[in-house]
Amino acid sequence: MKKILFLLLPVFGLLACDRITENTILYQNVYGFGDVVSGTEIHFDISDVTLQVTEDQTDSKWMHEQTIFFLADLIRISAPNTYETRIKMYEPVTRKAALAKNAADPAVYGTDAVALYQDWGSDPLRRYINVSCVTTSLKDSETPHTVDLVWDNVRSNSDTLYLELHHQGHGESYENEDYEADAFQMDTHYMRFDLAGAIPPGAGSSIVISLEWDWFETEFDRLVRDEPKHYQVFGTLELD
Repeated sequence: MKKILFLLLPVFGLLACDRITENTILYQNVYGFGDVVSGTEIHFDISDVTLQVTEDQTDSKWMHEQTIFFLADLIRISAPNTYETRIKMYEPVTRKAALAKNAADPAVYGTDAVALYQDWGSDPLRRYINVSCVTTSLKDSETPHTVDLVWDNVRSNSDTLYLELHHQGHGESYENEDYEADAFQMDTHYMRFDLAGAIPPGAGSSIVISLEWDWFETEFDRLVRDEPKHYQVFGTLELD
């Protein structure tokens, strides 16, 4: 009989969007990754607009972060490509370099299950991607969990960059049946990975990205406690 963990993936409201255009309706939610420009301004990566925070419903500590994932309301247009904004929630973004597979120790980046649930390509000249992902961990454990992006520098070529998402939970992940299913919780990670060292020489104006990870099957929106399955998606990173 399959054992299942009743944990839902995090989702946002139906009015949320991750892109702002000139036709975006004001007073709707927007969400995504942004760089903190100052104590009142956030540069919204995906749409290349500036959000002026005129109302803050958070603890305001985002002002001291370099990059955040946020949920906000657009209030009004104050200038071209600039919106007055009400920030409603935020999470810090961990910034890391992608690891070369033939140089990295698998014991460091781990093989515990991880799932991609949103990802954004960003400024091509800065060579990074933003990733939202989820992992499982033991409730109340103080064991640190990390997520890394590993690039396969053997398979990668000038046409395709092969990337793998990895989770190091030191065995404290849902697939470990030494623990009861209800001992686990779901954790969300917001990451920015620097790909500057991973772009193969000879790549043209764009490169295909293959992104792979291992995660559980779901049944009625619940995680099934079987051996994780392998997943793969493709996208294109513009390089100029």
